[in-house]
Amino acid sequence: MEYRPFGRTGMQVSAIGFGCWEIGGSYGHFDEGEVVAAVNRAIDLGINCFDSAEGYRNRLSGLLRICAF
Repeated sequence: MEYRPFGRTGMQVSAIGFGCWEIGGSYGHFDEGEVVAAVNRAIDLGINCFDSAEGYRNRLSGLLRICAF
């Protein structure tokens, strides 16, 4: 995985991010086990940039992201 500096923080973030919008289920049913598996796979591949926000379906995407760790 390629990493890039995150501003002046000294942190390095993956060049590829994982978008968490759909994890909130706004487009229909989703399987929580599949979500956890997808997030864990992203982590295994070196992704450390997860786009999650409180507005993403009442924080469900953020909670599922945390549960995957």
